[in-house]
Amino acid sequence: MGSKSNAFETQFLNHIFANVAIADVGDAAGLSEIAEPAALVSDAIIKGLKQGDFHVFPDTMAKQIESAYQHFAENVVEANLMES
Repeated sequence: MGSKSNAFETQFLNHIFANVAIADVGDAAGLSEIAEPAALVSDAIIKGLKQGDFHVFPDTMAKQIESAYQHFAENVVEANLMES
């Protein structure tokens, strides 16, 4: 199952992201010149799921947001608010 399953998962997500009109969204936002491949996102999602990461920041723009979001994510999103 291992590598065949991994290859299928990645191929499946690549297909989904490639067909969600990501290029159109990038064009509409004026980002088509700096857009990175959709495969970067799907590969990061698969890797994140396997490693148990709640968040992934796969491309350059996401990495810029990560540092600003990290404190909020750790203290609110990922926090166990039921702990005393």
